[in-house]
Amino acid sequence: MAVIEIARPLPEPQSLVRPVTEHILVFEDTCNVYLLRSGNEAIAIDFGAGDVLDELSTVGIDRITDVYVTHHHRDQVQGLQRAVEAGVRIWVPLVEQDLFSQVSAHWQARPIANNYNNRQDRFSLLEDVPVSGTLADYATVHAGDHTLRVIPTPGHTVGSISLLSELDGKRVAFTGDLIAAPGKVWSLASTQWSYNDAEGVAASIASLLDLKDRRPDLLLPSHGDAIDGPDDAMDLLVARLERLLDLRGEDSAIAARRASPYEQVLPHLLRNRTSHATSYVLLSKSGNALLIDFGYDFTRGLAAGSDRASRRPWLYTIDTVKRDFGVGAVEVVIPTHYHDDHVAGCNLLREVEGTQIWAPDSFADVLERLGLNYVYAGGFEIDDYEKSADLYRALNPELLLSGHWEPLAIGIDTLEQIARRGKALHAIHRELLPLDELDLEAHGPVAEVHPYRVQAAAGHPFELTVDLRNPARTAQEMLISIAAPAGWLIEPGTERIFLASGARSSVAFKLIAPAGVAAHRARVAVDLTVGSRRLGQLVEALVDLV
Repeated sequence: MAVIEIARPLPEPQSLVRPVTEHILVFEDTCNVYLLRSGNEAIAIDFGAGDVLDELSTVGIDRITDVYVTHHHRDQVQGLQRAVEAGVRIWVPLVEQDLFSQVSAHWQARPIANNYNNRQDRFSLLEDVPVSGTLADYATVHAGDHTLRVIPTPGHTVGSISLLSELDGKRVAFTGDLIAAPGKVWSLASTQWSYNDAEGVAASIASLLDLKDRRPDLLLPSHGDAIDGPDDAMDLLVARLERLLDLRGEDSAIAARRASPYEQVLPHLLRNRTSHATSYVLLSKSGNALLIDFGYDFTRGLAAGSDRASRRPWLYTIDTVKRDFGVGAVEVVIPTHYHDDHVAGCNLLREVEGTQIWAPDSFADVLERLGLNYVYAGGFEIDDYEKSADLYRALNPELLLSGHWEPLAIGIDTLEQIARRGKALHAIHRELLPLDELDLEAHGPVAEVHPYRVQAAAGHPFELTVDLRNPARTAQEMLISIAAPAGWLIEPGTERIFLASGARSSVAFKLIAPAGVAAHRARVAVDLTVGSRRLGQLVEALVDLV
């Protein structure tokens, strides 16, 4: 007798994608990948290894249109090449953009040997991925049927963001790795932004306090389960992080500084006590404000490195100055000089608050033309401090407000001390430098080349301008030529000008690199002869050929 087997229907494949709310799904990969669905399409928050693409059909989603990334760590994004191949648009934190689209250059430039930089910027993609755009701090992003607000939440990395959205009747925060569970973080090692300091711990506390003020109902972390009691979860984590700072013997009073970041120096003058370089606020009777300098607001120290991803301005105390001092708008910011700790936040003020930037003529070009050298190479003259002392004596102030010290009340001898020190500095430079022969440094550089960094197309011309000063004590003919890689065309080959002692002038050169040549930071130098004295290749420019 034949045995007949009755075929049974195969079970439906069980989806690895789980619902969080009606319109939010989660897929557990190398990190939690959150899907925000709009009909049969979705956007993703972070991407993990990209395996979520294999699960879309199990939940009735045809495609992911966009990925929004909270930070650059590899566990969040290692599968982004799959997103590119699937035609998914990729959006990344503005501060960390180079760790996506130019990560190959980062790998080549990052110091490895004798390394005292513990920042986890090597926990990054292995190869470049193209990005569709960046997520600017405080920006509002419209994605499908959803609206996302970009909140800066440094801590786990310098450039980390959280994304805040109103979804299914809840205010939901996608927090990356800021918090993993009530009172817990996914990593503490990531909060060491330098060698042995805890900059990221302090930043995490500040970020958690700010996020709590935004009153989310639900936290969705990159690692860990959804957190339904955000306030208690964040309070517990803040308390534990404060204990860690106490154990390290570091300032843990982040909440106290946050509550009162401004010192009232005078009735209409405030000093920001929390910024890396001191920022000041002038209050007007109209209720608006003018800032003097605005670099890195509310910081406990800067991360190691000087790449874009290591520097992150934010507007942490701006709402406080509005609330506590009745400021309606921050109308203007005036930088005192161009160092990043005094200007880094100016663009963000302009973009978010509509603030105008008023820069003195003496360095406006440096703000507009990044890459210029400074200090001795940028125009220091040996009598500058004497001139500054003369200016202070003419102004006769009662109070000096510095970028890095407490306000200084002017005493009987204060201005004379400044004048004496300026005179002494001038004198020691004269003793040390061979000014009877040539003035190569006392009145700024003899030669500068603009622009210093050039991006040019191979086979197409670009121009370099050389600014010159005659360093000799008498009028001299100056011979200028350009040293460039073999095969480059240079017009003119040489240039001659005649300058009086100390006089200045400029000459221009046109350069063309051979077609088909690619280069990163190809070196081009200016070779200078003054009279019969050949000074050689004094200055250089760097050229990227694309």
